[in-house]
Amino acid sequence: MSGSCALPRSSGELVFDDDWERRIFALGVALCEEGDVDWDDFKRKLIKAIELSEKPNSEDLNYYECWLNALESMLFESNQDLLNRNNST
Repeated sequence: MSGSCALPRSSGELVFDDDWERRIFALGVALCEEGDVDWDDFKRKLIKAIELSEKPNSEDLNYYECWLNALESMLFESNQDLLNRNNST
């Protein structure tokens, strides 16, 4: 990682090296826009994922791999909350 929490850009345009990066970015944005994922919570998870990827001896992840990790974490927590609510009824 380059040490930045900013989206990868070239001449002001978002940069995606692979199609999966474009798809996971769009999915994350859509989930936040629809209110399924809280943007501020997601942003904190993304920053944490980026910080973890920058630690010595950590896996070298690109920005969108960190984005994916943050989104997976958010969805896992949301699923756990849903399961807990269903089990308590």
